[in-house]
Amino acid sequence: MSKYLAPGHERIDVIASERGLWHDLRDPGLVDQLPANVYVSRAGGPQLRDLRAGLERLAIALPAASGIVQTLKWRLGQLYPDPIAAWALLALLRALWLVARYRHTILITSGPPHLPHWVGLRLKQLFPRLRWIADFRDPWMHAGTGLDAGSWQNRWQQRLEARVLARADAVVDVSPAWLADHRRRHPELPAERFLLINNGHDIETAPELAANSETANCWLHYNGTLQGRNESPVLFEAMRECFDSGALPGDGLRVTFTGLPDELGADVTRLKLTDCVEDLGYLSHGESVRTCCHADVLLIIINTADAYTNGMIPAKTYEYMALGQPILAVVPADSDVRAILKDYPGAYFATPDDPSGTAATLRRIIADKADGQLSKAVHRDRRRALAEPYRRANQAGHFTTLIERWAAS
Repeated sequence: MSKYLAPGHERIDVIASERGLWHDLRDPGLVDQLPANVYVSRAGGPQLRDLRAGLERLAIALPAASGIVQTLKWRLGQLYPDPIAAWALLALLRALWLVARYRHTILITSGPPHLPHWVGLRLKQLFPRLRWIADFRDPWMHAGTGLDAGSWQNRWQQRLEARVLARADAVVDVSPAWLADHRRRHPELPAERFLLINNGHDIETAPELAANSETANCWLHYNGTLQGRNESPVLFEAMRECFDSGALPGDGLRVTFTGLPDELGADVTRLKLTDCVEDLGYLSHGESVRTCCHADVLLIIINTADAYTNGMIPAKTYEYMALGQPILAVVPADSDVRAILKDYPGAYFATPDDPSGTAATLRRIIADKADGQLSKAVHRDRRRALAEPYRRANQAGHFTTLIERWAAS
C-alpha cells in the first residue's frame, strides 16, 4: 500500500515486524520495490512462540523438571496478553519518535495481527491531531481467534477493539460481510465511519500465460498455504471419487500447493493421492506468479460457513483474476468470493460440504480441458478487465481520496 501512497507524500514511515506471527519467511524483492521516500523500520522483541519454544528446550534439557516446565508454559499462556505484545511496545516507542520527529498527520494501522491498532490508539491519545485509519484485513474478534471466551485476554481485546473503533477516524473493511458485521455490532457509531475498500493485487502488467499442456493431465494450483480452518480434505475426497468412478485416469489430474499442512498431507496419504498431489514448498512472489501462469486452473478454498468466513476473500482471488486464469472456488454458498467472481468467465464453484458435488465440478473441468475451453486465450482479456478495479494502485486511491478530504476540511 505504501508503494502507491508514496507519490502524494514527502515521507512515509512503515513500522513492521522482523518476523511474521506464523512463520519467519520474508520476500526481500517486495521491499526493493518501495520508492525512496518510504522508510521501513523493523521492530523486534520475543513472541509468545519464542518463549514457549525456550521452555520446550528447557524441558528436553531437564527431563526431571518437565512437569514444572509444562506448568510454566500453561501459566505463560494464561498471563501473556498477546503473542506480539513485546513487538507492540517497541513499535509504539518507535512510532512516538517518528511522529514527534517528522510531525506526521496521518496514521494507518493494519491487522491482523491486530495489536498494531493498540499502537494506533495510544498514538491517537497522545497526538489528537493525527487522523487515524484503522485497516481491518480480517475481523478482530471472531470465532477463530483461538482465545478462550472466558479468558482475560479475550475480554481485554474485546474492550480494546471497541475503543479502537470509537476513536479511529475511519475503519476500513475488505469485504461486504465484514463491513455489515461491524455496523451491526456497533450501531452506536456512525455508519459512515466504516468503509469498504477491497483487497487487491500488485500485478501491473500480467505476464503472458503459458500454453496449455497437450497431455490429458489437468493442473490445479493453490497459491499459498491452507490455514487453520481451511484444512479440509473435501477436494481430495472429490478427487478420490473421480478416480474410483473411472472419470479420471490415474494421471489425469495434478494438484499443487505452496505449503501443505501436516494434517492435510495425512489426508493425501489416506486417500492414496500421493502421485497427483504435490507440495512445491515456499515460492517467492515472482515464482508464485510464474507457477500460476503455467497451471490450468487456480484454486480458492474456504471451508467453514459462518459470518467470519463468508466475508473472507483471499488476496489470491484478485491476483488470479489479474492473471486471467480459470478459477475453481470451493467456498460456502454465501461467500463474498462468489459475488466477486459471479461475472468472471471460467469461474467454477463447489461447496465445501459436498464432496460429490465437488467431484462433479472436477469432471466438468476435465471435460472443458479436453474441449479446449481452458485455453488461456479464451476470455482472458475479459477476465483481466474485471480485475482492473482491484489493482492495488486503485485501492490506494481510495485511501488517498479520504486523506485529501481530511486535508481540505
